[in-house]
Formats: sequence, C-alpha cells, structure tokens
Amino acid sequence: MPSKQEVDAILSEPVCIIGAGPTGLITAHTLLQDGFKNVQIFTKDEDVGGVWSKKRVYPGLVINNVHGQFNFSPLPMPAGTRYDERLTGDEISAYMEVFAQMYVKDKIQFGVEVLNLRHVIEGEKSQWVVKLLHKKTGLQEEKVFRRVVLCSGGCSTPTMPSDISPSVAESAGFSGLVFHTSDFKEKIDPVLQVVGPKGSGGGADGYAGSVVIVGGGRSAQDIATYLAKAGRQVTMIFGKADAFVAGPSPMPPWLRKSRRFFHTTWIGTAIVQLIWSIFISLSFKMVKLPSNSPLRNTYSFFWDIRATDEGVPDSDGFHATVNAGKIELVSPARVTGYYGGLSSGQGGQHPEGGVLVRRDGQSGPEAESQLRASVVILATGYRSSWDDLFDASTALEVGIAQEAYIPQNKFNHEWDHYRTLANPPPLQPEAQKWISPIYRGIVPAKNILRRDLAINGASFSAGNMQIWPQAIDELLEDMRVPSGSLRTGGNWLTWPFAVLDMKQFGTLSEERRNLRQAA
Repeated sequence: MPSKQEVDAILSEPVCIIGAGPTGLITAHTLLQDGFKNVQIFTKDEDVGGVWSKKRVYPGLVINNVHGQFNFSPLPMPAGTRYDERLTGDEISAYMEVFAQMYVKDKIQFGVEVLNLRHVIEGEKSQWVVKLLHKKTGLQEEKVFRRVVLCSGGCSTPTMPSDISPSVAESAGFSGLVFHTSDFKEKIDPVLQVVGPKGSGGGADGYAGSVVIVGGGRSAQDIATYLAKAGRQVTMIFGKADAFVAGPSPMPPWLRKSRRFFHTTWIGTAIVQLIWSIFISLSFKMVKLPSNSPLRNTYSFFWDIRATDEGVPDSDGFHATVNAGKIELVSPARVTGYYGGLSSGQGGQHPEGGVLVRRDGQSGPEAESQLRASVVILATGYRSSWDDLFDASTALEVGIAQEAYIPQNKFNHEWDHYRTLANPPPLQPEAQKWISPIYRGIVPAKNILRRDLAINGASFSAGNMQIWPQAIDELLEDMRVPSGSLRTGGNWLTWPFAVLDMKQFGTLSEERRNLRQAA
C-alpha cells in the first residue's frame, strides 16, 4: 500500500474530464468525493447536460425513463411527476444544471473543445498532453494531466452519411436546408419559415414546401410529430423503425428491474421470450397500427439497444399522428442523393428540388424515385468521439482502437451462461470483424495497469427483462462492495424479482472510502 504522502501526491495530480454530460458530472463529483483536488471538466458546449443540454432539447422531447428511474444518488429528482409519466428533456436538462451548480460548479470550463490526446511516457511516469481549442477566441493551448477520463460518450458525434451530406446536396443543386437532428432545436424557426402550412403555397396543388426526415428512430419520430402538429407536410424515409413497448398501464418495477432468474434458467428464458412476444403484439394494438404499417417492421426488441418505452400511448403522439395521415412513411427505403433545379410559378422562377429515394428489395427504374423537399433532416445517428481524439498510433498503444475478432480465442465468460443471450441474430459483415477492447466498459485493457485513462458512458445495456442489474453486480464486485443482489435483501424466493433502487447505491463513496482506510 502507498504511504500517506504518496496518496496525497496522487490526489494532488491533475485529472482531465472530457464532457459535461451526465457521466462527466457524476465522474467529477465521485473523484472529488474520493479526495482528488485538481479535477477539471472541459466541454465544447456552453452549458451542461451533453445530449440533454438546453441547446439540444427540442420541444416535446421525452425520455424512456419514468420518475424515480433517472437521477444521481446525491440529488433526488424533484417530486411532482407522476410515476406513469415520462421525464421530459426540459426536466433532465434542468436537473443537470442544478446538480452542476451544487457539486461541480467551479470545475467546468465551457466552450473548450478537446482536439487531441497525446500519451507521453518517461520511464514509469505516464502523462497526457491535452490539446484544447477555446471556441470563442479561436486560441489553442496544451495542458498536461496525469489522468484522463473520457465522458464524451461512445455515441456523441452526429453521423451524416457521405452520400447524403449537406455538401453533396449543394453540389447537386439542392437549395433547401440540410442538417442533423442534433441541430433541430436551433433550426426550428428557419424550418417553419421555409416550409409553410399545408396548402398555403401558390399553384394548383398549394404546395408550400415539405420536410423529409431520413431515419426511423426516436428523434425522427419526435421531430416528425412536432412538425406535423405545426401543420407542415412531413415524410419519413427509413429501412426499419425502432422497436417499442406500449401498454394500458406502466410496466411495474419488478418487471423493469428484474434479475438473474429471467436469464440463466430455462423457465426464465421461456418467460422472457413469451412476455416480449406478448408485449410487442400488445404494443402494436395499443397504438392501433394497421397490419401493413411500415412501423411494424422493427429491429428486434431483445437484441437492439434502440428500443423505446412508450408507456401509455399518447393520444396525440407519434403513432396517433401517423394513423391520422399527418405523417407519410416511405419504408423500407433509403435516400441515395439529391436533385435540384427551378420551377415556374407565380412571380417567376422558384427553387425546386428534393431527394432521390430507392426502395429496398426492388430493382429497375421503378425502384428509384424523386421526392420533393424543402428541408431534409438527417436522423442518421451518432458515432464515437474517440476517433477524433486519438491518432492511430496512440489509440493502438493504449488499447482503445478496434481489434480484430479471432473466434478461436473465445474464452469462458459468465455471460455465456445466460440462456436468453444464446442464438443471437447475425451481425452485419462489418460488425463481425471487430471486438471491443474496453475492459468492463471502463478501462482500455492494454492500459489497465497504468491507471491513467478511464471511460465513463461507453457501456450500453438493453432493457431486456433486465440485464443491466447483472452488469452492475459485476462492477460492484470489482469494487469489493456488496453487490446489488445483497442490497435488495429478501430471501431465496423473492431475490430473483427484487427491485434495484438508486437509493441502495447512495453510500458507495463511503463504502469504498472505508475499505481504503481499513486497508
């Protein structure tokens, strides 16, 4: 064990946290609680929250979590929201701001983008040189840190496919707006100005412009609903839609937060499969989807992380808006490019253009078509920010680069005994080539002994009857503190159905501190 002087020296060394979203905020708070004195958070945004920042929270945004499911243990979520109501984006954004003010107020540098991380090793001493850009002034500087925690998210950088990017639209002569959903909040007014209400335009058809949304995920659905309610013409083009669960009442906690019984036993596996098949069928009925609706063509709810918990369907929500004919769906299909030009009308020549659409599974001229559009919104997802932070050699050195998957190196792992995880659907060819080199989703395996680089917010766990409590147990066992299994109490009969609550983890800092002091 290190001496007190050595511990004090370690706690005085500077720590860099990249990102001021939920993971960045709670990581900073935890390190401060653990005694680290020089913790600095850098965010390119002007406020906290990450994906829940005020800049990104668009009108009508709600999250999958109900009240009581999403909060940090030091700060309860404000009371007043009913159990069966989803938390809104505004509520989460406000919560993040309150947490930052209470716990890490003086530790955040806003408007500072991390451009690059460079590893410098001198003997046994390891340091990180962090290149920073001050966005307001354009000035760049380098700072040296002993430790770095990546909290910018495994999926934080907007993805715009190269064949339908704004630059491609411009080169094709398309003069309308093209942007990613991450910019919708600040683009709302321009969109409503460019696209008028249905039927308010000139010409025989009253065309006043239209919006094409590329994608079928949650943000695409939210934005389509908002614009349709504003009376605009909206079309969604996608291959598959996100799976969702809906019902006449909220899913009970024992089901949302259930444990190993449902995954490691034959009967538990059968129950999981039966319940999900019932849920999916019931969900389609609850939102009154026609049997031929493209929204029935979803990804697997069990195997995909892009599933949505609709809860009790909103009579004015996305599915109801689609059923009312206010949102047009083109699926399965994909956008392959743009076209542009001019059309004649009252007052002379007007910009005209749109997107090129190819129907999946079809061939020949009939598979391709043109669709008029004045605005194209790309709901095309996100990618990791890490590729921009590390050069290839550094990524390989610390073990954060993707590694080739070699089947013969398969080893026995606890998760191999989860019967519900057997027989997964086939991966896409590209995904089959790579494995994650991140140990426990927290530390790059090659760098684990240096103890100078960690990741928070990189792990994903689908809500499939529910696997995440088991992942939490593994992490708690690593810390040598009581697992969630022991925290829920109960007996051999009630344990498989015991519910995890955030309050059960509120004393982790004290538990870990006591362990260190005892050692």
